Amino acid sequence: MIRFALPLMAIATVACAQKAPPAPATPVASACGAEQFKHYVGRVRTREVAAAIERDAKGGTLRWILPDTAVTMDYREDRLNVYLAVNRVIERFSCG
Repeated sequence: MIRFALPLMAIATVACAQKAPPAPATPVASACGAEQFKHYVGRVRTREVAAAIERDAKGGTLRWILPDTAVTMDYREDRLNVYLAVNRVIERFSCG
């Protein structure tokens, strides 16, 4: 009986061992550089702010997206999407 108990205890111990959680993935920089525009979030879109974003985008393609606006579903990783609220406040940036 003891001969069978030891191997079963060893199997039970291994089966209950917890695996370490996987290491968090390092953030990948987006092709359009959306992460560098975070400091504009919460600002109202004015001519000056829009010009500054265009300047910071270094000639890249921009797409201003208003609420309830239809946009194409084509994905372009180099295009910077700027999402605006109804009151023209910048909500977020993404590539696409």
